[in-house]
This record gives sequence, structure tokens and C-alpha cells, in this order.
Amino acid sequence: MQDWLTLMPMAQRYDWLGEHVLASLIVRFSDDSRGLRYRISPEFQNITIQKKQSADLEAKELIDGEKKGWNSTAKYIEEMKKNKMDVKVLEENAPARGDKLVSRF
Repeated sequence: MQDWLTLMPMAQRYDWLGEHVLASLIVRFSDDSRGLRYRISPEFQNITIQKKQSADLEAKELIDGEKKGWNSTAKYIEEMKKNKMDVKVLEENAPARGDKLVSRF
């Protein structure tokens, strides 16, 4: 029971990715004078809209950084190259660890 009371105040989140939709089920717990209470919240996000909003914000931040002389675009390109290399190494090493790769869309 103590483990349950320790873990449950933290929100439990379960995610499913469908065709361009991220469905989430969030379970929250509270203990008050009425006893244990749970709040279960479903959430749905259109990944296509979210990706566009993220891309628009990222483009704005890069433009703002360039205006301030931060060389943001070059730094961003280098960071993306490094991230791709890191992912490639992780994907190459995954089978040796017994991991399965999930295709990305």
C-alpha cells in the first residue's frame, strides 16, 4: 500500500500513436477528506498540426537568432547532423542489445 501511495501522486501517462494522431490517457490521483480520488483525462493531438506549429516556431527562432548575430542557422544545421549521427549509431547498436527498431513516420 505504501508503494501505491508513493507512486500514484505522480501522473501516469499512456500514449498511443495512430495515423497522425497522438492519443494520451492521463491518470491523476489525490487523497483528500473524501478518500482516494482519481481523475482520468483523455487527450488527442493532431501530429500534423503540432509539427507545423513546431516548424514555424523553430523558423522564427532561427530568423531572430540570425538578426541578433548568433549564427543560429549554421549551429542548427550542425546540431542536426550530430543528432543524425547519434541516432544512426544507436540504431546500429540496437540489435546487439536485443532491442527492436520501430519505424518512424
